[in-house]
Amino acid sequence: MKMGLSGEPHDVKFGNGKFVAIANAVSDSGVYPPKALVSDDGRTWTTSKDLPQQLVAQRIAFGAGMFVTAGMQSHLRSTDGMTWTAFGPEPASYLSGTVDFAGGRFLSWTKWEKDVAVYDGNTWSSGAVSATNYMLDDLRVVNDRFVGVIFRPATVCVYAPRLRLDLSVNILTNHAVTNNKITVFGGSQLRPNLHVQDYADLCKLLLVAPTEKIANQIFNCGYQNMSIMEIAHMVKKVVEQEFPQKAPIDIVTTPTDDNRSYHINSDKIKKTLGFAPKHTIEEAVRDLCRAFRDGKIPNSFSDDRFYNVRTLKKLKAA
Repeated sequence: MKMGLSGEPHDVKFGNGKFVAIANAVSDSGVYPPKALVSDDGRTWTTSKDLPQQLVAQRIAFGAGMFVTAGMQSHLRSTDGMTWTAFGPEPASYLSGTVDFAGGRFLSWTKWEKDVAVYDGNTWSSGAVSATNYMLDDLRVVNDRFVGVIFRPATVCVYAPRLRLDLSVNILTNHAVTNNKITVFGGSQLRPNLHVQDYADLCKLLLVAPTEKIANQIFNCGYQNMSIMEIAHMVKKVVEQEFPQKAPIDIVTTPTDDNRSYHINSDKIKKTLGFAPKHTIEEAVRDLCRAFRDGKIPNSFSDDRFYNVRTLKKLKAA
């Protein structure tokens, strides 16, 4: 899907047998004529005529047989994505807007604004959210039938059926087991880590946690913040224990311009839900070693399925 070099597709929805996307396109004259793009199969797209007005919404919603988005002077609707008409109230502001459909209604609101517009298929009504909910545009629709919660996990590690070998702990373990050498680029950068079993246990907990404790909340979850060099030394120790014949495993340091470093604090989730990760990073490395020993990770450097970017490029999706 392309709108030219300066096109900015925002969102896509499927309905009435069609994929429909909304986009702003920048012309040489500096005008921003909004468009819709329509496809029957997701591969071949047709561009609509200019929409009746400029867009302020970053999302499009589908429900009750129609697509709805937000323009500057009113909302816009269409049944086929090609022909759009203006209807309903003006959005709360010109900032990034959200339109969603749930519970048989369209809801429209704007980040940093309190007002919410609701369309039930016949009439529009208005409402307002409390000041504490200003940041809810990424939680979408949250009501008494749906509890929204965000959790931000640290970088997961350990062997799993959908294994990634492009993540810090897994990368270094792969180098140690396969090459008898660990190459560290830099080394002082911090990385938060989380065993995938703890990740799964947290998902299970959030499904049954009391609504009053998690509704509209954001939680971090990590076991340990470690530098890349600390991870490398841990991996060296564990791999030499699991594969004595490979000792000594060298750690080679290489300069790098990539100094990205980040760590997280997970006190909130422990205080609120009593949840603390139980599985150590060393445990994850040992489990990876067992998977290598059992032949579960063949062609660990050449198989694209272990590497997200390579897989996306192979699929021509990146």
